[in-house]
Amino acid sequence: MDPIFTSEQWKTTAENWANFWEGRLERPLVTIEAESTIESETQRFKKYFPQYPEQMSIDEIVAVEIEHIKSVSFLGDAFPRRFFNFGAGSIASYLGSKVECEGDTVWFRPLNKELKDIDINIDHDNPWYNRVKDMQEALLEAFGGEALVSFSDLGGNLDILASLRGTERLLYDLYDNPSEVDKKSRALTEVWIDCYLEEAARFRRANQGYTIWAPFYCADKTMYLLQSDFSYMISPKMFERFVIPDLERCCEVMDIPFYHLDGKGQLPHLDLVLSLEDLQGVQWVPGEGQPEANEWPEVLSRIRDSGKFVQIALSLKGALDLKKKIPLDGFIIDVAIPEGMTREEIEAAYEELVSKDKDQ
Repeated sequence: MDPIFTSEQWKTTAENWANFWEGRLERPLVTIEAESTIESETQRFKKYFPQYPEQMSIDEIVAVEIEHIKSVSFLGDAFPRRFFNFGAGSIASYLGSKVECEGDTVWFRPLNKELKDIDINIDHDNPWYNRVKDMQEALLEAFGGEALVSFSDLGGNLDILASLRGTERLLYDLYDNPSEVDKKSRALTEVWIDCYLEEAARFRRANQGYTIWAPFYCADKTMYLLQSDFSYMISPKMFERFVIPDLERCCEVMDIPFYHLDGKGQLPHLDLVLSLEDLQGVQWVPGEGQPEANEWPEVLSRIRDSGKFVQIALSLKGALDLKKKIPLDGFIIDVAIPEGMTREEIEAAYEELVSKDKDQ
């Protein structure tokens, strides 16, 4: 594949991100990915990999993916990458959950089993497990280090269990059979770690570093956005019992663990999340229908005051507004650029966001 980034660009990118993780970059990282507005074959499949028809060969998929990666301009602190999106909590498919694509999303359907009968062991002959492995390896070979392939969206222990058991039934299980939930969730943590380390080893051999579904990068340190979207529906006491042990264990196996704090319903758990000593940062997602992240300065300051990094996604207007409210060092900001902006205008906006104000 023809270079998207020059070797000098990769070198600068690696240095900036390394300095950020070490606390030496006295500015935010601002990632900007500007996609082409020209309709193409890649547009039909670009979100979820299971949307590719089963009869479509790996070589045909790779050709579409190369077309897609070349259609994106990676600006600011962004870098060429492809989020390997198999669906949120894809480990459920490795454990027997049926995969269904509906519209613009992917569902993992519950098993018709009692909680005690759900087997938390991956069959390495599982077709979805091998589909992910084969696709990732093919993309790594095709990209040749010129663009990064991300970790897949493995999910969190309770999120995966909710896919296997069904959300409503799992909520009842928390009250009716908490010891069995403990048993299954802890088994899922170990399965998650096995899958994570397998992918990490794959990337170590062929990727020019590591990235995840959000625009994070490090040339030599592993990372992930840990999550428990299911915890939106449970109390902090339950979060402490069923989720915190999972997060602690997962933090042990990587260098840069973050937590995906999704929606205001998870804010009651924030103190517990921030108490995790090995956790490096928090991604704050206000949730659908809520004000942008720049309208939550108290939440963002709370995270930064704990000594952890913050990652958020904002419109350009929201990012410029946030800069007026709080210092942005320690932030990774994924900025959405308004349609029609020229490259020169985008570069000027980037410089404004990363510049140090005189009164800071």
